[in-house]
Amino acid sequence: MIRRFIYILTLIFALVINPTVTEAKWLYHATKRSAAQKILRGGFSVKKMKPTTRFGKGVYTSESKSLALKEKPASDSVVVLKDTKRLWKYAIDTSRLTKDKLKRLSGDLDLRGNIRRGIIGPKLGRQVGKAASKTGNIVVYKSARGEGKNIFIPKRVYQKHPQILKPVKVVPSGKYNN
Repeated sequence: MIRRFIYILTLIFALVINPTVTEAKWLYHATKRSAAQKILRGGFSVKKMKPTTRFGKGVYTSESKSLALKEKPASDSVVVLKDTKRLWKYAIDTSRLTKDKLKRLSGDLDLRGNIRRGIIGPKLGRQVGKAASKTGNIVVYKSARGEGKNIFIPKRVYQKHPQILKPVKVVPSGKYNN
């Protein structure tokens, strides 16, 4: 109970101290063409969300088309998504958190080996993802594969607010110069 209270307090504190998050008008999700068409028709499938990804089960997007393809190089398509104000209202930008705030958020007092060059590793990432899911937040984090930021929307948040992202179109991956 006390630990949950600390999580919530830390998230609220992080939002008050860091209210501005880089807001993108469009977000991008790289995937196979067949999956991209399904996302366009009906949104993201919660059944396809994997617990072994960096922040756990959820939707992963990027702030640029090229970054989305770097994150998932085997993809042949990119889903272009329109964000909503709600998405940014509950965003926590982990690149702006101090190590002490990150420790309180994750419940991990020893961050050694969990952060390298400002990039959160999988173990710490899943702890942050779990805390964000409990409090209804999304996570903005530095990409490990390129310059820029990615956005993680926990499964629980996406299930509660499926319209937080609106799929607009699918574009073949080769059409991007960005």
